[in-house]
Amino acid sequence: MPNDKDVNTLYDNVSELNERHKLVAEERKLFCDILSSYVARDAHNSEDLRALLFDAAAKLADSSDVVELFCEAVSKSEFSLHSLLKDALAYDVFSPSSSAKIVYVKNNNSDSAFVRFSSIFKNPKVSYKSSFDEICEDVYNGVGDFCILPIENANGVKLFSFYSLIDKYELKIFAVCDLYEGNSEHSTRYALLSRKVLAASFTENQTPFYLEFSIISDNGDELCDILSASKKCGLKLFRIDTVSVPYDDSRFSYHHIFECSQKTALPFLLYLNFKYPQHKNIGYYISL
Repeated sequence: MPNDKDVNTLYDNVSELNERHKLVAEERKLFCDILSSYVARDAHNSEDLRALLFDAAAKLADSSDVVELFCEAVSKSEFSLHSLLKDALAYDVFSPSSSAKIVYVKNNNSDSAFVRFSSIFKNPKVSYKSSFDEICEDVYNGVGDFCILPIENANGVKLFSFYSLIDKYELKIFAVCDLYEGNSEHSTRYALLSRKVLAASFTENQTPFYLEFSIISDNGDELCDILSASKKCGLKLFRIDTVSVPYDDSRFSYHHIFECSQKTALPFLLYLNFKYPQHKNIGYYISL
C-alpha cells in the first residue's frame, strides 16, 4: 500500500500534468487562430481560401485542430457565406425563377407537397409522369428542374427504395415538407430534389437548415470523428440511419442529418470535404 508521501507525490504530478495539458491546449488554439487569420487574410477569392485552408489543414495532425482552423478562418473571412458556398464548395445559389419546372407523380399527397414547395418559386410550371423513375430521369436529363419524392413514411422510417433513386440519378435534396393526414400526429416527409447542389438564398431567420450526407464505414471510426467535429462547429444531430451496403454485408452506410445554420454549416462542410472526400452529399436543405 502506498504511504501518504507517495500519494501526495502522485497528486502533485497529476496536477502538474493537468496544468501542462491546459497550456498545450491553449498553445494549439493560439496556433490555429494565427494560422486561420493568415489564411483568411492571404486569400484573394473564396477559391483561394479553400486551397489555402486545405493546404494548412494538411499540416495539422489532430482532427480537432483542423476543425478549429476551419471555424476560425470562416469567422475571420471577408467573403460572404454564399460566396464561400458557391466557390469553395461548388454549390449553386438558388434563384426563385418563374421558369422552374417541377415534375412529379400526381396523387393527393404529391399535390399537397407541390403546393408547399411552389411557395418558394415565383410561378413554377408543373409536369406529371406515371412513375418515380420517369420524374427522376427528367431531372437528370435536364427536362425538369425539380422533382418530388416521398423520403420518410408516417412512422418516421426512411424510405430507402426512394433513396436508391436519389442515388441512381445523382439528385440532391433542396427542400422538405411534412404532410399530416387529418388529426394524426405522424407525418410523411416529401423532398424537392434537383440535379445541382443548391444553397438557399434565404435569410438566417428562416433557419433551420439541414445537412444530409452518407458515408460508408468499415468500423464506425468515422462516426465518432464526424460527431465530434459537428459538435465543435455548432451543428445539432437530427438523426442517423444505418443500412448495410448491398454488395458487402460486413460494411455499413451511415446516413447523417444535422440541423444547422449557414454560419455553422460552412466550417463543417469544409471539414467534411477535406477529411472525408468520399462522403456522398444528399442535400443541404430547408424545411417548409
